[in-house]
Amino acid sequence: MGKGFYQVPIASCEPVQSFAPGSKEREVTLTEYSKMMSEVIDIPMYIGSEEIHSNDLATITPPHKHQHVVGHYHKGNASHAKKRLKLL
Repeated sequence: MGKGFYQVPIASCEPVQSFAPGSKEREVTLTEYSKMMSEVIDIPMYIGSEEIHSNDLATITPPHKHQHVVGHYHKGNASHAKKRLKLL
């Protein structure tokens, strides 16, 4: 017989919001969404506390609109991995 949790506890971490048309939470969410879709951000790597920018960039797109770029992140290579190992 399997052992498991059969009574899922009621979520109590944060209030459930309706996001109904005209609600404050919907307004705040749509404002933030519009802001994020209008920017292109740059995300560096971190090795320890050092910010690393490489010449090998990859694009970040939203899952619902693959042609729209919202950012770029810096990809690592073997030299970055070796640098990380030296910190361990």
